[in-house]
Amino acid sequence: MGLAMIGMGVLWSAQGADAKPKVEEWSPGTYMAQAVERVLDGAGIATKDTEYGFIDGQFCVLGAYLPKEQTVSMSFKLKAGTSYMFIGGGDDDANDVDLYLKNAAGTTLARDEEEDATPIVAFEPTTSGSYSLVLNLQNSDTKASFCALVALQEGGFEVPVSNLDAATKSCLEFCAIVSEKMGSASFHQKTGEWALYGGLLKSGSSNTISGLDFEAASHAIVATGDDNTTNIDLALLDANGATVEEDIAKDATPIVTHDMQKGISYKLKISNKKSTGAALIIAAVLDINDD
Repeated sequence: MGLAMIGMGVLWSAQGADAKPKVEEWSPGTYMAQAVERVLDGAGIATKDTEYGFIDGQFCVLGAYLPKEQTVSMSFKLKAGTSYMFIGGGDDDANDVDLYLKNAAGTTLARDEEEDATPIVAFEPTTSGSYSLVLNLQNSDTKASFCALVALQEGGFEVPVSNLDAATKSCLEFCAIVSEKMGSASFHQKTGEWALYGGLLKSGSSNTISGLDFEAASHAIVATGDDNTTNIDLALLDANGATVEEDIAKDATPIVTHDMQKGISYKLKISNKKSTGAALIIAAVLDINDD
């Protein structure tokens, strides 16, 4: 399918602004929105009148499509003596979601295995380093559910939860447009892979996701930001860091598409080229059915 440096505005203009598809009309967006709303509700409670804010310099919101009894994980760099809180959640069909925090040796240091869909793990490491946060969909009324995760830390970014909610909904709207214009799309569904990445980036900074593995098929990756953002770039890289596809247009709605090859490990670089202060940027990975 190749590069698609077209942006959300151009996709909209094909049929006019009044023809924009709504997130609720695209079922993957509906279920992902349910999961994200659940964790953001928890984040709103956790950050109200406390020192907690969104984790600094790392992804603070993540989303994935998980079959029952399957897991997805993310590595976080934690500082000794700093308190962290991780809040998980599932869509309305999920009824048991668990969270585990493990050290580099794989030892579980904190967990929430309560039989509910809103696990919370609080942790203060005594040693700085990389820790793994594992999200498990233990049970659901359907064979799979959308699950999400929010990462908070003491002294983190003080950003209204409503801002993150608005940025996420904007990204989901972009995904719905892609699905309508480029073929039926769904969130990336490979087990163990995240499909939604969100974080706070300062103007001129970037964040790179490594170890992305895809099946041999067409995929699209999109990103949007909050109202502070004016220019976001996306670059799909190979394992050596060479550019495979990129969107470097001067806008805040980049999109790259590519026919991925099985067995190749990719990287995704998300760059906040220009914003007023730190900006909330949300990226989504989509599987495209373009038969």
